[in-house]
Amino acid sequence: MKLCAKVVFSLMLSMGASAAMADTMSCYVDTTAYDEYRTNSCFAMVWNANTATAVFKVDDAPSGSKILLSNTNCSQTSSVCNTSISANQAYTMSATVLKPDGTWFEADASAVFSDGR
Repeated sequence: MKLCAKVVFSLMLSMGASAAMADTMSCYVDTTAYDEYRTNSCFAMVWNANTATAVFKVDDAPSGSKILLSNTNCSQTSSVCNTSISANQAYTMSATVLKPDGTWFEADASAVFSDGR
């Protein structure tokens, strides 16, 4: 019985550890300030600008993964992609990550900025 309890406890710990490896994306809208990635969505004020650069990153993608981003101008081997976005319009980047072990996950993040108008 004790062995069974140890096995169940070990499995629960390993499941918790894999859940901690979040299948998420982060982003920031590039400004003159120090920018920090935010998980799932990001926002910035960029005064009087029609466009800004949004930087998206797949979080914790294992080395050697193939990353299929919704923006086809992005590399399939990099976990980071920059794209131009328009003021006051949300832009969502999504990714399918094909891991070297044959498993995969999907994630997305949305970026928006206001131009102050």
